[in-house]
Amino acid sequence: MKNKSVWCLVFSLAFIMGLTACGGGGGGSSDATDTQSATGTMAVMLTDGPTDDYDHIWIDISRAELLPENGGHPVVIFNPDQPVRYDLLSLRSEDEQDGGALLTFADIPVGVYGKIRLEIAENEVSTVSYQHVVVGEKIQLDGSSTFEYFRLPSGKIDLNFRSGVHVAVGSTVVVTVDIDCEKSIHVSVGNQKNFRPVVFVDVQLVGDFQLCPRILHGAIESLVLGEDGQTVVGFNLAIPHSNFAVPVQLDDATAYIDANGDSADSQSLEVGDWVHVRGMLQEDGLLASMVVIGDVDLFTGTVTQAVSDGQFMLDLDFDPNPEAQAIVLRPETLILWACDVRFTPDSIQPGMRARIIGKAQVDGSIVAVAVLLRPQLFSGQLTAVEPTTGGNNLTIDTLGTPVFLPTLAPIHVQFDGLLTPGQLTEMVACRPRTVNLGVAPTSEPALTAAWLTVLPDALNTTVSAIDLDERILQTDEGPVYVTPLAHIGDLRPGALPPTFLNTVAPGDSVLLYGFYTCPAEAGDAVFEATVVLIVPTESE
Repeated sequence: MKNKSVWCLVFSLAFIMGLTACGGGGGGSSDATDTQSATGTMAVMLTDGPTDDYDHIWIDISRAELLPENGGHPVVIFNPDQPVRYDLLSLRSEDEQDGGALLTFADIPVGVYGKIRLEIAENEVSTVSYQHVVVGEKIQLDGSSTFEYFRLPSGKIDLNFRSGVHVAVGSTVVVTVDIDCEKSIHVSVGNQKNFRPVVFVDVQLVGDFQLCPRILHGAIESLVLGEDGQTVVGFNLAIPHSNFAVPVQLDDATAYIDANGDSADSQSLEVGDWVHVRGMLQEDGLLASMVVIGDVDLFTGTVTQAVSDGQFMLDLDFDPNPEAQAIVLRPETLILWACDVRFTPDSIQPGMRARIIGKAQVDGSIVAVAVLLRPQLFSGQLTAVEPTTGGNNLTIDTLGTPVFLPTLAPIHVQFDGLLTPGQLTEMVACRPRTVNLGVAPTSEPALTAAWLTVLPDALNTTVSAIDLDERILQTDEGPVYVTPLAHIGDLRPGALPPTFLNTVAPGDSVLLYGFYTCPAEAGDAVFEATVVLIVPTESE
């Protein structure tokens, strides 16, 4: 059972991996500050991989700067009036369109940028109690949870792009920062815990980024009117404790609802209104699928009872009350799946994950303004893939029934791109593979996967020899093949990214992520690595 919290207020960065994004049209200078009048846009998303050992991993971000590749003045893209706190473990993806938390959406001068620098605030904190407590300064409560604190003297994290990121005129670049805390926490002799971050940076043009940011909450700073000067077609959303506003676009498909659960429209919007917004990133901002107007709260949990007499039961996350909460639906309540797919109440079934936007009542019930359905999450060993009409049936050891994986459902290797169903079949031909999957909402008894993620194996070993031409590492565990696009990182003190395979030397201790290969001829690689991390020895 998870029982620890980590405060990642400040930590050292040792491993960054980036992809190059090239904006279409316009062109830019190699010095990002040369053409101040020409701008593009950068959106920065924060995500995190899962971990079973901790309940919270907190980080306070006080500032973010974009550094030109060839020098020049930094461009400030995030400068809140006070540090903004993120619980990284709350950023774990729970559906296939979950793009993470939007840190900033900023206009920046065109040019080529080499890195993002995050400044991390330092706070003094104490022992925390219940797993759901949001820790503030000097908090100490009774309880059994332990608290661990990691510090970085410099207070900065540099997110280096492997190649410069080109921001062109009018383009929007989406940078996803995935801080994998589970791979970053290392236990040394004497149970001393060190945080050596493993961070993956992915860069895409907005048209290729087909994910939705987490729900945005803020105040309407200004309205955008149509050509008639009266119709509201958008607004600028000011995010609390931040210095940037997100442009929000509205269209005929946008749903509006007020804090009482009643239908509304765009003409109901006023400057100063607090709203919750769900939608998809576009070139000019966020295209809203849902706008909730007014003072509401967010509740997340697991459905324990289907809808009956206009309500269902939800077991709330981190709720000390063991009884499930009644969630009351109104005729106007929005029920959404993924980014903007609308469902009916009978789609809400036991075992599903749901986020509720609504209000708690005096009787203890919660009136739902909107219900955002999430997949039911499962993990286990995938042992067989059998073709069937429209997809494949999966056999997973933790489930008593086959899971149907539709042909178009995304199959990911964690941190290493997409797989085809055929490649997935080959992977499990000789050995089970550890997977996470999300089951889509359905009233049918059969389980249907919305997405599947194959988790890599881990191998700790020591390198004895290297063949750079064949990309083979001879290790204590046998030959290891390093894939051509493998991420190479150096977690030793003082090491700077980027790192390449020729950095690895005989005698190095390495932590490898990838997959054990199927048995083959003697001398073949026993492991195929997609991530190679050079790790410190006990004396470093």
